[in-house]
Amino acid sequence: MHKILLIISLLILMLAACGGGDEDNGSGGSSNEASATATPVPTVNVPEPSLSSADVAAGTFTVLLTGQSEQTIEESKLGRDNRNQDEHVLMLIDTFSGFGATLYFPFDIQPGTYTMSRFQPTHTEDRYSATVTTRATGVYYAVGGVLVVEEVENGLISGKFSFIASDQSGARTYNAEGAFNQIPLKQN
Repeated sequence: MHKILLIISLLILMLAACGGGDEDNGSGGSSNEASATATPVPTVNVPEPSLSSADVAAGTFTVLLTGQSEQTIEESKLGRDNRNQDEHVLMLIDTFSGFGATLYFPFDIQPGTYTMSRFQPTHTEDRYSATVTTRATGVYYAVGGVLVVEEVENGLISGKFSFIASDQSGARTYNAEGAFNQIPLKQN
C-alpha cells in the first residue's frame, strides 16, 4: 500500500512540476558533438544552470540548494568520484555541513547536454541522474533535470547542472544547481 501511495505521490509531483502544459520545452532530449544518447524522460521544468565550470577554481565545486532550506556550498570544497562497477558517482558534498549533490553518469561521458532522469536505486544502462544529500533530513531523489558536461580531458571533468529532487513521499523538494571544474574521474 505504501508503494502505491508513493508512486501516486510522485506522479502528482511530476504533473505539478510539468505545469500540465506542453510537454516539449524544445530541449529534445540530449545532444552533444559525440552524439551521446539518453533515454527520453518526461520533461520537468528545471531552470537552466546559471553557473559555469569557469566560475569555480580547478578541482572544486559549488552547489546551491533551495527548497526545504537554503544552503550554499562554497567553491572551496573538493569533489570526488566514487566510481562503482557500473558508472561514475560524482560526489559534490560538503562533509562538514552534510549538504550537497551526487551525480550519476556513464563511464563514456563526453561533452554535451544530457537530460537527467528520475533517480532509481538500481543502476540502469546510460543513467544520468542525481540525488541531494542533507545531514538533517536525508536523501532527496532527482525527478528531472539537466547535466551539461563542458569538458572531459586528461581524466578530469568540468560542467554544470540543475535538477529538482524530492523526498520519498514527494511532499518536500529541493532545487539543486551548481558547477564543478576539473574533478578527477577514477579510472578502472
